Amino acid sequence: MAKIVISKGEEKINNIFEGYKKTELSPRGRKLLKEWRKIDFLCENSDVIKYIIRKRNREGLPVEYEIIYHLNSIIGVNEPVEATREVSGEKISRPWRQPVYGKEHHLSIVLPNNYPGAFGGNPEFVMLSDTWHPNIRATGKFKGRICLNDRDLGVACGLDERIIRVGKYLQYQTYWAIDSYPWPEDQVVAEWIREEAEPAGWVNVNEGIYTDNSKLYKTPLLFHKNYLQEIQDIGSPGGKNTGNAPITLKMN
Repeated sequence: MAKIVISKGEEKINNIFEGYKKTELSPRGRKLLKEWRKIDFLCENSDVIKYIIRKRNREGLPVEYEIIYHLNSIIGVNEPVEATREVSGEKISRPWRQPVYGKEHHLSIVLPNNYPGAFGGNPEFVMLSDTWHPNIRATGKFKGRICLNDRDLGVACGLDERIIRVGKYLQYQTYWAIDSYPWPEDQVVAEWIREEAEPAGWVNVNEGIYTDNSKLYKTPLLFHKNYLQEIQDIGSPGGKNTGNAPITLKMN
């Protein structure tokens, strides 16, 4: 399916969503429409996040997305090379695996038939491109699986909020690499973070060392009054501001 063309203004809203009336949609359809509007608005007001609709249901509403992030993120590591680095004022000689960076990253979102639901109705978020992050599985049978902590997020958390969370993962502005509860998704990457990346100063969330500092969205526009009114008009509760204040992320 062709990529969604992102344009601006009320004309775009009318063109893309024309023909979808909440009174003619099923309860699930109204929820899917609401989430689509939120994703579309997020991507329209982001310089680094775009989306593609990969599959629609019988009502013509999206049930599978591909999200594209244009960010600097770690996608792997090189073979170890013996080197001497200064760590906390002390010179340490050892093999170091330097990070490999990528600029474009692809995320798949699949909405199961029982989405949204309290029992197994969580959206499936999986990275399609290579990643190297302690909360995303880097290799193996479950490569690309993302720990988003669905249990604590609950069904009220919107897809746009989850998309932002993954973006912060890719920027290394959020990660859990400690070998304790709630446990990293990828133990190999977590060990690399603790023993190589943080000591070498490649990343360190506590010291504000990230791989990317781009703004994921334009805050003044994301919570524009007209957008919130659009969301309320299709049967959702009042807009929930999660962008002007810092996002609190709970791991697992």
